[in-house]
Amino acid sequence: MKVFCGIFAFVFGLTGFSCFYNLAIGRHPSSPLALFLLGVFSFAITALCIWGMKRSVTGDKETGRGVILKTKIIDAYGKTSTVSAAARGVVGNIVAGPVGGIVGASTAKSKRSTTFLIIYKNGNKQTRTVPNGSFEYQKYIKYLE
Repeated sequence: MKVFCGIFAFVFGLTGFSCFYNLAIGRHPSSPLALFLLGVFSFAITALCIWGMKRSVTGDKETGRGVILKTKIIDAYGKTSTVSAAARGVVGNIVAGPVGGIVGASTAKSKRSTTFLIIYKNGNKQTRTVPNGSFEYQKYIKYLE
């Protein structure tokens, strides 16, 4: 990200400088107002790019913001879809009788989630509820106490 921000800052900085230079020497390839607005816009984008570069360099490393120290599981719960259970139970009953109905209903889709307490290196704490098996879940599991 730092490389892209640097490239964009350089390009937009040159564009802004070129716009104001052309206004100063009196050469107007387009209307002076459009040239002025383009210069202001270019310098604003340059400032945002430099701010992004600075933030990506110092944001996580020095202050510890965004760097996870450890996690704890606060709550874990699941929700089974009753429509899915009923449909699978009916199909299981048709195919294999009452035992098939029980097995079909027990294989219903369920959504399981876990709530983590995330403790960052800078001392901040945050709770997040994420679906089991998701990318975030795998990330937080690595930091469990």
